[in-house]
Amino acid sequence: MRKLVVGGLITSASGNSGGFSLAREPEDITLLQIVSAVEGKIHTYPNNGFLDLVFSDFKPIATEGNSAINAAFDAADQLWRQALDKVTIYDLLCQTLGTVDVPKVDWNKLQLSPSEQATAIIDKIRTNLRSVR
Repeated sequence: MRKLVVGGLITSASGNSGGFSLAREPEDITLLQIVSAVEGKIHTYPNNGFLDLVFSDFKPIATEGNSAINAAFDAADQLWRQALDKVTIYDLLCQTLGTVDVPKVDWNKLQLSPSEQATAIIDKIRTNLRSVR
């Protein structure tokens, strides 16, 4: 959670009424931002020089092989980042809940038991779904 706070995606508050909240609207937070905050920039193929070591007698071929492999994985990584950058938290919520009217809940202000809270949210979602249809 700390990495998400440092990344500016969530805020944290300590104390009895504390907790975590989104720092921005769900529409403005992408999966790429989350992955980048938590993991940093990801390279799916870290070039550790293995080909150069295995094919040390064929250095030019190993170098060309490394270049080809690096280019392929760099292109795949770029496509992966572009795909994650197109998906927001809001998109995932809408897909999961089956509605575009995602309820906002301040858990500190609810005076319900956890099971009553869950029931209230599910009822609100069902109401939203009926109004969309």
